[in-house]
Amino acid sequence: MFKPSLLSWAVMAALGASANVAQAEHVPYGVRFTVEYTSSEQALDPRIAVGNTYTGTFSVDRAALMQDGINKAGHLRDFSVAIENGHWTKDADFSPWSWFAGFRGPNGLGGGSPGFDVVGGHVTNLRGGVFGATDSPFIDFSTDPRLTTVAKDPNCSGPYCGNRSNYFYTNNPLGVFGGSLSTYAMAAPVPEPETYAMLLLGLALVGGVTFKRRQAASKAA
Repeated sequence: MFKPSLLSWAVMAALGASANVAQAEHVPYGVRFTVEYTSSEQALDPRIAVGNTYTGTFSVDRAALMQDGINKAGHLRDFSVAIENGHWTKDADFSPWSWFAGFRGPNGLGGGSPGFDVVGGHVTNLRGGVFGATDSPFIDFSTDPRLTTVAKDPNCSGPYCGNRSNYFYTNNPLGVFGGSLSTYAMAAPVPEPETYAMLLLGLALVGGVTFKRRQAASKAA
């Protein structure tokens, strides 16, 4: 019967920890909304104007980025954006000031997460949206109701494939407005301290066992 040695246990611990460091990270992204048009209702909040830019954040598991694809199903770890006094924040406590009630999935209302496009190992677009308790207010990604004659992306199915990629449309108490949507990678995440501790312990054990074996070999010689 095979009995794992201290060295084998150390190697397995180090490999497992390094795998966690490499694969279990949540990759953070920023999302930018630039207003390009508004409705007459825009007067409800004069701060909303063409040219205004608002930013938010979300993150995905690194595993979701391992293969490129259009409208990939996945799970956003978090999502947060504030547009003047409109806030959508998905967090552990569901902040009381947040309008977030759920996601519009790539194929309709109530999906577990928006879809997203991955090109070159990075998220390049969101498809779907977020909505409030009564489906209003909402933000739809990759959809623009003005461009009804433009063909949809042939690689995407569902109502939120959009008439134009990298676009957004929102309807909320601030009025109706829309514009361009873009995503960008943020700073790399820092693994949990426990993961680093396990990795260092495994490497220390490997080093200690190797040192003792070399000492024993030199004495035998």
